[in-house]
Amino acid sequence: MYSLLLKSSIVFLNNQQKIWLMWLGMGLSAVGWAAEKRALLIMIAQYPNASGWSKLNAQNDRMLLTQTLKNQGFKITVLSDQQATADNIRKACALLLHMTQPGDKVIVGYSGHGQQLFDLDGDETDQLDEALVPYDAPRRADMKMYKGQKHILDDDIGVFVQQMKLKLGGNGQLVLLLDCCHAGTGARADAQAYLRGGALPIIPSDFKESSALQQQEGSGFDDGNFSTRGQEATFVLFAGAAASQQNYEVKNESGVAYGALSYAFCEALYRLKKKETYRGLFGQISTILLQKAPFQTPTIEGNTDAEVLGGELIVAPTTVEALIEKSTQYCRKVRVGVGELAGVFKNAVFQFSPKTSARGDSTVVMVKGKVISADAFGAIVELERELPLAIIKELRATETEKAFGEVSKGVYIGRCSDTQFQNQLKIKIEGYPLLRLSSIGASAYSISQEGDNIKLIDCATQRVLDSLVKTEDADERCIERLLAFTRAEILRRMEILQDFCKVEVRLEQSNQVDTVMPSIKIKVPTTLIVTNKGTQPVYVSIADIQPDGFINVILPNASRNILPLRLAPSETRALPLAISPPLGFEMYKIFVTPSSLDLSVLINTRGETTLEHPLKQLFYKTYRGEAPVALDISALAVLSYSFKIVP
Repeated sequence: MYSLLLKSSIVFLNNQQKIWLMWLGMGLSAVGWAAEKRALLIMIAQYPNASGWSKLNAQNDRMLLTQTLKNQGFKITVLSDQQATADNIRKACALLLHMTQPGDKVIVGYSGHGQQLFDLDGDETDQLDEALVPYDAPRRADMKMYKGQKHILDDDIGVFVQQMKLKLGGNGQLVLLLDCCHAGTGARADAQAYLRGGALPIIPSDFKESSALQQQEGSGFDDGNFSTRGQEATFVLFAGAAASQQNYEVKNESGVAYGALSYAFCEALYRLKKKETYRGLFGQISTILLQKAPFQTPTIEGNTDAEVLGGELIVAPTTVEALIEKSTQYCRKVRVGVGELAGVFKNAVFQFSPKTSARGDSTVVMVKGKVISADAFGAIVELERELPLAIIKELRATETEKAFGEVSKGVYIGRCSDTQFQNQLKIKIEGYPLLRLSSIGASAYSISQEGDNIKLIDCATQRVLDSLVKTEDADERCIERLLAFTRAEILRRMEILQDFCKVEVRLEQSNQVDTVMPSIKIKVPTTLIVTNKGTQPVYVSIADIQPDGFINVILPNASRNILPLRLAPSETRALPLAISPPLGFEMYKIFVTPSSLDLSVLINTRGETTLEHPLKQLFYKTYRGEAPVALDISALAVLSYSFKIVP
């Protein structure tokens, strides 16, 4: 077995290695004795063609993570593609350990393929080691000759973690981000092009499979070597999927593909409040992944109740920067310092007020503007009229109307034995702006039909979303189900934070085990606890979004005589609930308003109601298969509560 860090790895470097490490160390060098923030990013998008490993989009992870960590004050070193060989990764980790000082905050991120190898030292219950796949690692190998020297095994990582924790000391932190997976299927189809891993394990020919893997819910990397003792540093490991799951890439609203964990980590960190814990950060990551990859479960291990970056999280204010298109003292386009990671998309509306005015005071609005483009970290806003540059520098931006990015979904009509049904589907889809016909590579959903069996499939993961029996109205029912999935996704991604909203929601059961992601059992008495920790009275409505796209109104609920819930400041209410299948991950969307809102009227009547509320247009249009307009959010907050329903 090859160790990631040998005890003598720094002491006995030859001159050539020292020169290489000095070049690499420009991004890791220590400055005096002051604590530093250091990051090592290992990003492998393009493996050698002959290796058999598929191409990934880790180059997008690199750009996203680099900017995110740079905003937090990190000094960053990156190994990309052919730089990220097994030998170079070991050297980079050795240098990072050498340069690190007590009290530093260190992040090591890996985006690439993952795989399992036969466990040579007998410390794995499933007889398999989890491993990272460097640029030069084989996809297949003969275990009689190959001992894992080109892979980075979980045992190797355990040695690195222990050495780094001791070096960092009690005030330091080490965070690992592993955006890969190890569950092997051997699949190589184009439909799985966004799968980070998927190769069969490298095992002896006489290997007998264990059932232990199916029982693992963690990352599979922690063999008991990651525990923190005494004056060792805080350590936290994030993984994009559980050991038994596959880790798929996700796309943002602009269609750019990222690793699921890399994207969720950056978005969650961007939205995080100062002094938040890693448990809170993971809660945000879980919510984001439930919106974008509902079939995989991120994991966290380590000191989850420690403060993120030791409480040194940088929460940057929203900046307003004039974009000068010509030599003039006036400007009509500005860039605001919030973008897609903050939920800001094209067609959103901002209002601009003097920095000296009270936040939310609409009486001193200087000008409004609409977003014409957005990237991960900022948005271009076109103002209603030109303003002097001197005034623009003194403005504060506030989003007042929420847009939802690209919400239309591509649909691929696959093999259908009934050509009439196939043609009817195409005609129906063309009548709904929220859906569009597209090729398999650009589609969110695909539909196939054989005899009386119809399958609706998620193209990213190849999971069957629903199975229908072919009847006369089968085309209509297919459209209804696809619209339901799309509408559920729009609601899942809706997150609107407001100063007036300090509402907390949780589910409680007797003998409930404390986990980062709450596990709620069916057929067990359950209590919904709602607390208003703000200074203003509010009304609370809750919608339950199931994995199958169905939306149920939990609060208010006329059939159970549950009236709209008004909470005074500091008031807590407890309501009994009955939890039922389907099993899996659920999300409650909590709508908080200053005045009464009957959410059940909007949802159950498909938005066809005289109730005057901004949400009316959202539900009305999505039920009709139309893209929603920008949503007035001046008197609306929307929060999320995610949990797992278990037997």
